[in-house]
Amino acid sequence: MKKKVLFVIESLSGGGAEKVLTTIVKNIDKTKFDITVLTIVKTGIYVEEIEKKCTLISMLPEYEKLTNPIAKMKYKVEIVQKFIKNM
Repeated sequence: MKKKVLFVIESLSGGGAEKVLTTIVKNIDKTKFDITVLTIVKTGIYVEEIEKKCTLISMLPEYEKLTNPIAKMKYKVEIVQKFIKNM
């Protein structure tokens, strides 16, 4: 039975964390792991690569269509609270 793994990251822009995540997703053993990547916004140079290798879910997939800077500001994340019970 495959273990389910969820990676959470703000976006898939060109930073170091995004590159490392992309490398992990591309090289992880898919016979042992079912991988999902959750982003806050669906943007960045690694989106297509990630979509080819695993499930990609974005909380704000239409973020790039928001052209008003004021509208974009209300979506900035400053605090993240986890509600997941440790298993």
